[in-house]
Amino acid sequence: MDESEKELIQGKQKSNTFPFKETFFRRLLSGDIHTEEELIQSSALLPDDEGLPNVVCFIQGFIKSTVENKEQGWQASILIQEHFRERFQLMGVSLLSYRKHLLMLIRIPSIYGSLKHWKEGELSIIEVIEELEKAYGIHLYIGVGTIYREPLLLHHSYREAYKARRTSPYERLSLRYYEDITKDYQIQKSKDYIARNCTDHISIRQVADQINISVPYFSKIFKEETGRNFVEYVTYVRLQRAVWLLRHTTHTIEHIAEELGFNTPNYFSGTFKKYVGLSPRDYRRTKEIMFF
Repeated sequence: MDESEKELIQGKQKSNTFPFKETFFRRLLSGDIHTEEELIQSSALLPDDEGLPNVVCFIQGFIKSTVENKEQGWQASILIQEHFRERFQLMGVSLLSYRKHLLMLIRIPSIYGSLKHWKEGELSIIEVIEELEKAYGIHLYIGVGTIYREPLLLHHSYREAYKARRTSPYERLSLRYYEDITKDYQIQKSKDYIARNCTDHISIRQVADQINISVPYFSKIFKEETGRNFVEYVTYVRLQRAVWLLRHTTHTIEHIAEELGFNTPNYFSGTFKKYVGLSPRDYRRTKEIMFF
């Protein structure tokens, strides 16, 4: 048997395991595999050289120009997966459509305690994000869970990645880490208060009073724990609400601006564009990417 025949057989064997592999990962991420014995039995059909992933990335995105998409005939969900597979083909990565979103399951080398510390992997993700935005107008937003060396706990990384995706970014908007989310009880309590009252004209004193600490001290630790000052954070929470309203309602820009407590529609539009990169009107024309 020559090398080309061996490669063909190996390719067929890998393709034959794909449906099983998807099912296995879905069970792993939903926490349906409970014991080491069940894990060993379930993973027995995976290729021998393929280790189990230890961290989950939760991927969402939208297409800026649906007209260009139709004219050029590409499908965003497929294009995204092709770019990640090509970039990570030697790095032990699996892609999985899961509940209309895309998950990237990565096996990070044991010498690293976080994807953030594995610079080769993080840089590859950032480069794919930038390539897709520049070439196709595809904007991606990715949440990253923490590493779990024990496969039975991988479902925690999925939940963390999901939460990170929806949390105010500490550094960059497109890539957010669960480890950057504050675990401080007082700050978390203040963030919950802000989320419930963000449409009101809340002051930093009101929030500091909720957790019984002085304004100067609250201002200091809030910036340290969230990476944003109080005003920036409140604005970001309001804009998160704006994104949902623009995507899921027919409310006018003026109505949304007033509902979220912005002084004028123009101020709202300018702030929205500063954070999101598009005006509210342009964002409303975008199309959310669904992965099936």
